[in-house]
Parts: sequence; structure tokens; C-alpha cells
Amino acid sequence: MATFKILISSLSLLLWFPLNAWAITIPKEIVEGDLVFRTGDEPISAIIKSVDSSGFSHVGMIFFQDGEPFIIHATPAEHQERKDGVTVDTLDFFISHAIDQSVTYYHVDATADERKQAVAAALTYVGTPFSIDPDQGTYCTELVVNAWQNAGINITTGSKEIHIPGLKSQIIFPDNVIAADRVIYIGSSDN
Repeated sequence: MATFKILISSLSLLLWFPLNAWAITIPKEIVEGDLVFRTGDEPISAIIKSVDSSGFSHVGMIFFQDGEPFIIHATPAEHQERKDGVTVDTLDFFISHAIDQSVTYYHVDATADERKQAVAAALTYVGTPFSIDPDQGTYCTELVVNAWQNAGINITTGSKEIHIPGLKSQIIFPDNVIAADRVIYIGSSDN
């Protein structure tokens, strides 16, 4: 009986131990509106990496809810129960779709009010379909660039023209964002 009580006490202690003790640690400099880049596991990632020199294929914007980090991003095919599009995911989920389970953080040089505006603008896109055709939806880099543009901040150096059968479009790639003057490298997190 005493062994059973010790076992129950040990299990209770493990269940009580805060789950966030295993959570991902983000750099202390990260604030709402900052950017999180990864090399994704989606089929489109290989295509993006073939024309982009940054080494990344995906980006999202971080915001906090009850102290927990979440990512607003436009993504294809990460949720079986949802269509492709702009979604809000936990940072853990975002990282789980990185090929090497690591992400790189970039700070956007902006005021607190500009950050609030950018996050609010990004959240208005939730549910928008994923598409590189501007008439059909939005894609990850376009989402964060437009959100920051809404706050009066330019976080891109431009775009590159791509030709896909049936579509000719200007695309903002990750290297267009990380090369912007107001986007500052913070560091990587290997998990």
C-alpha cells in the first residue's frame, strides 16, 4: 500500500509539474509583431528555396496570448481539418513543421503602437485562402509585409517575378524581407 501511495504521489507531481517547462524558449528580445522564419516541410518549400537565397521557405508573425507565443501565418496543407490559408498556431506547432525543428527570429524595428497595428492587421487575414495569386488569397511573406505596411512600416526590399503556367506574378520571398532595413536578425532556436 505504501508503494502504491508513493507511485500516486510521484504521478501527481509529474502531472502538476508545469507543462511549459518543456516548452520552447524564445529569445527575450522577441516582442509582438516580430518574425519567425523556418524551412518548412510543405511541398512548396523546395520550390521557394530553389529561387530564394535566404535558406527559408516560410515566415509567420509572433503574438502573445496569456503570455504564450502564437504565430499568424499563411500556409498550405498543415491542418487536415482546415483548408489552406491564414491561421493562428502555437509556436510549437509552427516549429513542428520545420524540416530541422529550428526557427530563426527577426525583430522588426517599430514602436509599440505600430506593433499593435501590425498584429491587428495580420489577424484580420485569418481564414483568407493561401495563394500566390493576389486575386485568390495571400501567402506567408505577403501577409507579414501587408500587416506591417498597414502600420506604416516597410519590411521588404521588393519582389521577384515568377512564371508559373497560367500565372505571372510578383512574389515577395523571405530574402526580400530579411534584407529590409527595419528587419534585424536576433538568432536561431534549435529544438
